[in-house]
Amino acid sequence: MKLLKEKRKIISFIVAAICLLVGFVIEKISKQEYSWGLLFTPSFYSSILLISFIFYIVGIILLYPDLIKDYVNDIKEKEIFTESLLMIVSSIGAIILLELPEVIIIILFRVIGEELEEYASTKAKKSISSLLNSVKFNAHLIKSKEIVDIDISEIKIDDLLEIRPGENIPVDGIIISGKSSLNLSSLTGESLPKLVKENDKVISGSINIDSVIIIKATSSYQNSTFSKIVKLVESEEITKSKQKTFMDKFTKIYIPVIIGIAITYFLISFGVSGFSWQDSGKDILIKSISIILIGCPCSIIISVPLTTFIGIAKASRLGIIIKNGNSIENLSKIKKFAFDKTGTITKGNFKLINEGKISKENHVIAASLESKISHPIASAITNNINKFLDVKDFVNHSGKGVSGIINSKKYYLGSRSFISENKIINNYKEDKINKVIYLANEKEVIEEFIIADEIKEGASTLINSLKELGINKTLLISGDDKDIVLDLANKIGVSDTYYQTLPEDKLKIIKDNNPICYVGDGINDSPSLLSSEVGISMGQIGSDIALESSDIIICNDSLNKIPEIKRLSKYVMFKNYFGIILSLLLKVIIFLLISFNLVNDFALTLASIADTGVMVVAIINAILMYTYKPKYIKN
Repeated sequence: MKLLKEKRKIISFIVAAICLLVGFVIEKISKQEYSWGLLFTPSFYSSILLISFIFYIVGIILLYPDLIKDYVNDIKEKEIFTESLLMIVSSIGAIILLELPEVIIIILFRVIGEELEEYASTKAKKSISSLLNSVKFNAHLIKSKEIVDIDISEIKIDDLLEIRPGENIPVDGIIISGKSSLNLSSLTGESLPKLVKENDKVISGSINIDSVIIIKATSSYQNSTFSKIVKLVESEEITKSKQKTFMDKFTKIYIPVIIGIAITYFLISFGVSGFSWQDSGKDILIKSISIILIGCPCSIIISVPLTTFIGIAKASRLGIIIKNGNSIENLSKIKKFAFDKTGTITKGNFKLINEGKISKENHVIAASLESKISHPIASAITNNINKFLDVKDFVNHSGKGVSGIINSKKYYLGSRSFISENKIINNYKEDKINKVIYLANEKEVIEEFIIADEIKEGASTLINSLKELGINKTLLISGDDKDIVLDLANKIGVSDTYYQTLPEDKLKIIKDNNPICYVGDGINDSPSLLSSEVGISMGQIGSDIALESSDIIICNDSLNKIPEIKRLSKYVMFKNYFGIILSLLLKVIIFLLISFNLVNDFALTLASIADTGVMVVAIINAILMYTYKPKYIKN
């Protein structure tokens, strides 16, 4: 049924658009203009203009029923002054003025806006529902000395599960056997792999990197950390979909004011005339109707979305995707920004930051050892080394380090605790901010490899650019350790920091600071992206669910596009408000001319000019959006 309704709506839209185009062309060919006097002239019904008139009427008839149905639904929801009513008042005003093309244009604009928002919303919901399938979970149940593969929904508390290298952990649990490294970056934002051993807790959605571990389930899949994130996303998506649009807010004020002014004018003027219909009642009624026609917001209905659409088009040319116009309005007013760390401010991949201070010989030895395993830390050390030495008796000490014999000498490469376990002297100082891997022979440490997550280009200027735009409060939120987060915050100038946060912690921080703009990229960021007033995701490496949960997508992860979109949003809203004020000012001037009897018999004519003429001015103002020039990025 819903599919049939959608098809009917699409067909009505296309046919109405064709009627508008054909009717407009024929009207221009006829070189005549509509007037109520002409409609009551016999010659009109044998003229070519009649064909244009019929096309316009067909277009209106096709579109109008849905508009009426929407307003009936608004009334059922106890919403009287809504955008649907605004459209009805505008279209009736345009019909009275015989601006028939304008009626179709108004409703077509509305349909386009609705479909764009519905598309974005539907896509987000589909992404959420498919999230469970997009992340593959394996459940290897240990039962009676056998390993049986079961569906994740069958996992029970206290079940023993085998987790193999490269697999996602399906449920929360405790390690009862084995040691390994876990990748938690998409869940908690921790940039470095986490070393885990017996009795350590693990959470679902983590990726096992090194070796086989056995865990005891402490939750079912339905109550696991990963499943809770999905539920948070669903809940926040529903909440965000209820936000009011700019036109909703405008309608609640504008329509009652215009109708109130017209009624007040009629009652006062009619009362002053002594309630004499024969003397001046008709003229007063015409002027009252003229006030409603003058106030007809056609110019605003067309110019506001036009300005917004042009702003969205300008953003797309800059590599920024804005899903809906409401996001522009919200972003323009926001005074606070929050940032995820890993994958947003940093690249999420590791780099050897002291490469220039390491001896070439030691680097080749370390890279030869690391070439035997697949690990993010190993990649940082093996990068830029093309030839590796032969390694004998290689051993991967899971979660700790590696060892092997090169050129008849035994070497150890790993963490400080791994070096200490082998009773090797280590005179190097411990680094709380960066990951340090030590290379040692059988007696002492001979080299240290300092590894860190790379900071993205533009991070250092990001905060200063936002300050120029009036953003004085910035938050850095991460699952990483305190020292790492504080060090990054000091480097880029963030005002507030939060560390060792889980997805639910992030969500609470965002809710406590709303209205706020949150910028993130991972699965763990999705609830926060939805809960924030405006969510921005980094599109190049962002997870699918983060991209769908956000309002705005930065296509190439360039940080300087964040202040640019903030600046663009402020400019769009300036043009919108300027257009509205300009329209209202012109309408007030014409209203005063009519009120003080300065136009006499031309009241309705001038009312028509107030509607059509002001709309032209408002559209020109909207088109000037194309003159926008970016400041923080090169176009």
